[in-house]
Amino acid sequence: MALNEIVDVVVMQNKYIMCLSKIFKSRLLSNVIVTEENKFWKVITRNTNLSKKQSTYLKYIESSSDMLLVVINDILDISKIEAGKLNLEKKDFSLLDLLNSLVAVFEGRATEKGVQIITNYHAVNLPQVLVGDSVRLKQILYNLIGNAVKFTNKGSISIRVDVLSVNSEDVRLKFGVIDTGIGISKEQKKNLFNVFSQAKLSTTRKFGGTGLGLSIVKKLVEVQGGSIDVESEIG
Repeated sequence: MALNEIVDVVVMQNKYIMCLSKIFKSRLLSNVIVTEENKFWKVITRNTNLSKKQSTYLKYIESSSDMLLVVINDILDISKIEAGKLNLEKKDFSLLDLLNSLVAVFEGRATEKGVQIITNYHAVNLPQVLVGDSVRLKQILYNLIGNAVKFTNKGSISIRVDVLSVNSEDVRLKFGVIDTGIGISKEQKKNLFNVFSQAKLSTTRKFGGTGLGLSIVKKLVEVQGGSIDVESEIG
């Protein structure tokens, strides 16, 4: 890959940023994103012999592009919800399988940090089959468990599910993710679920993240008739 090709990639990435800004301000969904994304990844994944310096440049571009795509996808989710265009599926799924698959995703990362993941839902009389949007439920729990793993450097993370009520029409469940992480203050808690919000700028620098995850979680919970809150203290 020649240097001018790398420059072309950077230019394309800047176009992404401009597009992202317009989307966020107008809350419009556009097929342009998908088209530009495909063009972008064709350049990134091109099989070419690179020098060490070019490889370094490409890694920087790829890393920032990954984050950019995360931001775009998050904003698209928020836009869909706010525009009332988020369609929730109603399909049969196993809650136990969903929970176990999430634990499997994060267990390795937690173990590397010396953090234990404790599951407190096996003893609960969970329904064998639920009807709902398993993808969105998984997205919610993925964000919550992911944050717990990210901000916990010692101790444990507990995942629990309580059955609040069961009738012929629906089941109400309470999910909890409890960790021994760094915690937040009461003041920081006020803005925790706001768009582009994280507890501190230093937290963003140290741990990364877009500040969109919990905002999306809150919206996804509420659009399904639920509510979410946090209890925490620093340390």
